Amino acid sequence: MNFQMKKLGLCVMLASFAGVVLPAEAATKLENIKVDNSMAAQTRIEFQFDGPVGGYQDRLQYDPEQLVLNLSDAESALLKNDFHVKSKAVRNVNVKQSGGDLSVAVDLESLVPYEVSQQGNSLYVTLGQDPRAVAAKQGYSDQSVVGKSKKTVAGGINRINGINFKKGASGEGLVVVNLDNKNAALELVPKGTHLIAKFHGSAVDPNLLAVMDVNDYGTLLRNIDVSEAADGAVLDIALQSAEFDAKHVQNGESIVITVAKKKPVVKVTDAPRYSGKNLSLSFQDIPVRNALKILAEEVKVNLVMNDSVSGNITVNFDNVPWDQALDTILRVKGLDKRMDGNILLIGQQEELAAYEQKQLEEQEKKSAKEPLVTEFLQINYAKAADIVKLLKTNDGANSISAEQGGSSNYGQGGGNGAEASDSLLSVRGTATVDERTNTLIIKDTEASIANVKRLIEKLDTPIQQVMVEARIVAVDETVADQMGIHWNLGSDNIIQSGHEDGKWSGTAGTNTIPAEAEYKGGVINIGRLGSNFNLNLTLAALETENRTETIASPRVTTTNQKKAMIEQGYQIPSVTAASSGATTVEWTDAVLKLEVTPQITPDDSIFLDLEITNDDLGQTVTTTTGSSVSINKRAVQTSVLVGNGETLVLGGIFQQEIKRIKSQIPFLGDIPVVGWLFKTVENSNQRREVMVFITPHIVEGAVGR
Repeated sequence: MNFQMKKLGLCVMLASFAGVVLPAEAATKLENIKVDNSMAAQTRIEFQFDGPVGGYQDRLQYDPEQLVLNLSDAESALLKNDFHVKSKAVRNVNVKQSGGDLSVAVDLESLVPYEVSQQGNSLYVTLGQDPRAVAAKQGYSDQSVVGKSKKTVAGGINRINGINFKKGASGEGLVVVNLDNKNAALELVPKGTHLIAKFHGSAVDPNLLAVMDVNDYGTLLRNIDVSEAADGAVLDIALQSAEFDAKHVQNGESIVITVAKKKPVVKVTDAPRYSGKNLSLSFQDIPVRNALKILAEEVKVNLVMNDSVSGNITVNFDNVPWDQALDTILRVKGLDKRMDGNILLIGQQEELAAYEQKQLEEQEKKSAKEPLVTEFLQINYAKAADIVKLLKTNDGANSISAEQGGSSNYGQGGGNGAEASDSLLSVRGTATVDERTNTLIIKDTEASIANVKRLIEKLDTPIQQVMVEARIVAVDETVADQMGIHWNLGSDNIIQSGHEDGKWSGTAGTNTIPAEAEYKGGVINIGRLGSNFNLNLTLAALETENRTETIASPRVTTTNQKKAMIEQGYQIPSVTAASSGATTVEWTDAVLKLEVTPQITPDDSIFLDLEITNDDLGQTVTTTTGSSVSINKRAVQTSVLVGNGETLVLGGIFQQEIKRIKSQIPFLGDIPVVGWLFKTVENSNQRREVMVFITPHIVEGAVGR
């Protein structure tokens, strides 16, 4: 019996030794790569290994156009891993080791059909289209001509034969695309509320070129527009929202495109930061009290534990901060800790909470017996009434206007009977404001008054001031010219009705010439036509240029976050008639105004809420109630962020009006050269431009920082 046991032990020992020293099964090694270009339309690449390949995956990808082979449990035994191939279809072959797998990337000149097959220790990749397969698609039935070939589409690497839509279990949209073969190069491109699916080098069945309405399925998809472009098929998927996630999975000759709502990003709260000394501890089912004691001795911390700390624990800490290790042990056992000076107190959470509650009640009883003292606190920069509003945290009617004698009483407990937990004042404390001297009168315990003093020390500080300067530049420019000739036929006599002895009678008079009023130029009398008419010629030659430049620069100074306004101008009356016949006069403002609210940021930039107006008198217009003066309005309202002392262009308006007026005698004015004797041309070019600039300055030296 003993001999058999010794024999069995020897066998176990030998087996263990063999398992240690014998090497594991070696990975398949790639030893050689051969390229065959003898076929007219195809390229064949042979990958030679030292044994059968365990498994592989192949896929086409676009940009760059490659065929990628992933070989599991393989490695390269080649002297170099990058090969340049002289072929019409292939440019390079790159071999790369990735962990225990081997990746082979075949760079293609363009996307072409391919087929991967394994024979013995070799892996064959055939790229290109077999002419026999093309002949078969064109109607040849001779199987000797067609032979065995992979199913392809002439003029491309693939063909879409079917498109289906389904709704997933979680409400996502599933677009199922059926292909001729697995040679697919799909690219998903998000574009706003659209997802563009490009099947490079693939054709589409003409019956599928349409728009599929999938809105009734209740998914994120609205419709699918199927079209064919120069480089392949395109599926334009319209979505309800631009917030989506998309992916695709290929299974043989089918591709499933999944579109789902974008999952909200859950913001993880910051974990507690531990800065204690790192230590390594390993306990196996020991009492928690002993584990905490060993931990305290390691970091030299005074430790007190309640009797309720019990139970066993198993831990294994390797280079962990001691405070993190402590929190982990306490959390697992339902314990909590408190620091009292340099003493660490550990107990059950309920016990510690009850102890603190008892201490708080005793403190409140003690505070209720403390004597009240009165303190006069001078407020320098803020308003004392505003300080009182901050003495309590809840929103209430804590603002009371001044009573007789220039003082206001804001009640007990921090104003209006607030609870002690909501106020810096105790239940018995009162706060009174003397608005004449801006003094805060506090009657409370010394501890509460100390808290109020700390509040005032933080808040009663000078406020920064900002000077805001605006500049409105308005330029009006008009250029006009007039050239031509005006003819006028006039009469020296005014013919009156009546006659005597068969003769017309009249009185001598002078007929005004309209040309003199309408055209600037000399009047030339050409001659008389008979005894009553004369012919006049007016030469019109005029050029005018008018340029007006107006600059308005309002500026105002205010404190941080306080609105300020400055304006200058006049009021324009306008008469309004009622249905009863009575008239009223309304006054309209035409002013230059700057209204601004500044806010200083921590980096000394200034955020401005702006409203700038620059009104001016316009032309006189005729209304039903008489003549009124119009108002030319220029205004801008915006919010901007500007650096201290920097100038920012808020905006501008540019207008240009070009006019050309031609007056002529019909037909005569159209005669070349001579026609200028019978026509007049007026040209005008009017430009208006308004630019608004803003420059804020933080007033230095006005406040202490």
